[in-house]
Amino acid sequence: MADFSETLAAYRQAIDKGMAKYFASKDSGLGLALGVYDKKALAYLKEFSTRPGKRIRGALAVFAYETLSGKQNPDAIELGIAVELIQNYLLIVDDVMDSSATRRGKPTIHKLFEKDYKTSEHEANMLAINVGLIAQHMASYLLCSVDENPRHVADAMKLFQRNIAATCYGQLDDLFNNILTLSHDELMHMYEYKNSYYTFINPLQLGAVMAGRGNKKILDQIVEIGLPAGVAFQLRDDLLGLLGEQQATGKSNMDDMREGKQTLLMRYTMERANQAERKQVESALGDPNLTAKTHKQVQQIVVKSGAAEQLEKKTKKLCQQAKIQIAAADFWDANAKQFLDDLLDFVINRKA
Repeated sequence: MADFSETLAAYRQAIDKGMAKYFASKDSGLGLALGVYDKKALAYLKEFSTRPGKRIRGALAVFAYETLSGKQNPDAIELGIAVELIQNYLLIVDDVMDSSATRRGKPTIHKLFEKDYKTSEHEANMLAINVGLIAQHMASYLLCSVDENPRHVADAMKLFQRNIAATCYGQLDDLFNNILTLSHDELMHMYEYKNSYYTFINPLQLGAVMAGRGNKKILDQIVEIGLPAGVAFQLRDDLLGLLGEQQATGKSNMDDMREGKQTLLMRYTMERANQAERKQVESALGDPNLTAKTHKQVQQIVVKSGAAEQLEKKTKKLCQQAKIQIAAADFWDANAKQFLDDLLDFVINRKA
């Protein structure tokens, strides 16, 4: 595990350094003559993008490229930066959707606009959405700039657009999950599309395609690994979203309850709690004025009912499914398989 931590840290440091260099260059403006407020928006995006993070997705893209190509192309870091920028786009939009006040321990983009310009909530949200869209276009621009075989770059761009579109469909499902009651299969589909594609499938597929190893067999095997791995990642997020410490996660553990998120953890809780406890959870779920006292009571119900333990078992089972697929894949070498196995262990045991 020490070797894994060191490897992940090395990827993270390289991506952090590349991200800072990118935003310090004129390239981040995409050659456009920016106005005063445009520059301010770009400054917000720079600050948001350079906040300390795990960089798992960017690391996976660089890892897949270097492992499958057998070379270290300095431009591979641009691939990692592009993947991280697209994550920032998704996070900015997600923060608006969830009405979240903090991200990575600091104010979300829409909250920065609201505070600095004294805007309405709606105006701040629309400004933030547009900053997110800028991040999306910057990511696409960077991906097109990677110094590799043009055919590989074009194929990577097609996959990139498809995988992020899948994520957006997952976000739609997530919104519908707050309006309607999704079935268990629909909920699993939401988790796969919302998280699996952009967290595991997209970066691994991009790295493979850029390395010239983008045949159907490899891409399909990556999907078989990425689907359960991504759901496991999200289920861990759901647990931390309710029971995690804000100092560690950088986000309030009351946000999911206030928004009324119908997570699998909440499903398990409602199935296992008694009638009085269910009534209490139902009353708290979606309450924008949720108090710390009521939230603490819900946390106790979730743990006491065994829902948290059940979710952890489900997470470990999905993680094991992904490990089986990693072992069965014939394109990773032993070191690569070990790195991915260790990454999955990190995912389900993380505190942030």
